[in-house]
Amino acid sequence: MKLTIFSKRLGREVTFSRPGSDYLYVDLNGQPGCLGKQLCDGGYLSGSTVGYGGDSEEEFAGVCRQWWRNYLRNHPAAPEMDAELSAEMEKFQREYEDSL
Repeated sequence: MKLTIFSKRLGREVTFSRPGSDYLYVDLNGQPGCLGKQLCDGGYLSGSTVGYGGDSEEEFAGVCRQWWRNYLRNHPAAPEMDAELSAEMEKFQREYEDSL
């Protein structure tokens, strides 16, 4: 399952996914699927994981949106920091590939 929302704070799309049967991920680090950040309780990225094992796209979207609201409430500067970190990682990767 996959859900994409547009984040006004990041100025880009944010994609939530469930690549397997339960664990949920978000691409805050610029990486898709299970390479992204795993959702945890209370809008955090560590701790008890948030899962959804059902088949309803609506329920999946509800779980993801609730986590996103909690994340923004608990980490007011985090999306901007994650976006900056992703940009730095991409820049480092390009420089590394150019040096080869």
